[in-house]
Amino acid sequence: MATATARFAALIGTSVRLLPFLIPAFAASAYPQDGKPGDFVVRVFGNERTDEKVILAAAGLLDDRSMSSANPEEIEQRVRNTRLFSDVEVVFRPDETPPLMFIRIVERWTLTPIPSISSYEGETKVGFDLVEYNFLGLGKTLLFGGRIATRGYNLRMLARDPAIFFSRCSASLSTSYTKYSFREYEGREVIQSYNDEFWQVNLDLGARLGKSATLGCSFTVRHDLINWSSTLRPVSSGWGDMASAWLAYDNTNYHYFFSEGIRVRIEGSWIDEIFGANLRALLATASGHYTLALPKKHCLTVFAYGGLSDGADARFLFKIGGTEGTRGIASQSIWARQYGCAGIQYQIPFFQPVIDRKIFGTCALTGFCEYGSAVRDCGVREVMSVIGVGFRFYLHGFTIPTIAIDILYDPVGHRVMPGIGVGTSW
Repeated sequence: MATATARFAALIGTSVRLLPFLIPAFAASAYPQDGKPGDFVVRVFGNERTDEKVILAAAGLLDDRSMSSANPEEIEQRVRNTRLFSDVEVVFRPDETPPLMFIRIVERWTLTPIPSISSYEGETKVGFDLVEYNFLGLGKTLLFGGRIATRGYNLRMLARDPAIFFSRCSASLSTSYTKYSFREYEGREVIQSYNDEFWQVNLDLGARLGKSATLGCSFTVRHDLINWSSTLRPVSSGWGDMASAWLAYDNTNYHYFFSEGIRVRIEGSWIDEIFGANLRALLATASGHYTLALPKKHCLTVFAYGGLSDGADARFLFKIGGTEGTRGIASQSIWARQYGCAGIQYQIPFFQPVIDRKIFGTCALTGFCEYGSAVRDCGVREVMSVIGVGFRFYLHGFTIPTIAIDILYDPVGHRVMPGIGVGTSW
């Protein structure tokens, strides 16, 4: 543990040179806490647990209450985007003296136990997460959880502050331990296998620029122990350090069973050591996601993501795979030097159960297709594609489905792959 602490401290020290680029962004993005007296008065109702500053900061009214900012529909959507409340209503009365704005919210229970069960291509994963989305009523997130799978297990913890001291600055700290066994078959014969065991700590810092863009950096310390069964590969063990800089753009609006808008993230990473060897690599990844709202609450989603490395060493490649739920590329976990994937999905809601005159959730049907490829060792290219249909049931406190059932067809392998998932692992 002392060694791990020393290496993490050394990583932060070697990454200090990034701070001159980030400090101006952090300083410029802070919300002034003693703003000028506003042109209208805000009254918040229904926040029994949530600090009023969390709501005002989300609404953009912590320091600006001029008449030009009095847009009830926009403010209502901003507060809803926090995903902390099951209902939000904003009423503006400009004829009052002084003008009044009322924000009424209905809080939801935010200490959430989340069991999950997923099955895909013969592997079953069972997990449990305990998540508090509104710690101490300040909008902070804490997570403790883990998963047990047919091939291994994972334990993880996360703490996230999306607005440090109600500013535009964010931070998250996470740690995880994973042990996983991988088998690659050709027919019934195992052609390659390995046991991957690693522990890592990640620190992520961000500063929001304007309404939608965020500039940030990440620091990671990771220890790997990979035991290959093949005689061509030795046991790879050691420490790996990584520093990243990223730019994200998120202009989405939350609608309980989908998020409308566009989300983009670009990231560049520098790895200082690989498995304890004096090896370095540069990585670049990019992802984009766009959802278009259509009549009758239908929605169309297109997405793409990809990455590449400079190929510094054949032992360090991207480890990519499908999602932990019922969707994903044909191989759930592969190593690749370059990869890319694109897909499209159409969703049709058809039923919304009501309890006590309130909509409890949304049932929806989906149709989707995905296509991707990855360049593996020795330039071998693997093509991955899937088409299918599915069922989703959304609770109106979450943006991800609670229950998912998919039937997928792989045109490359000519396979039909049914899948079922329960939980929040999509």
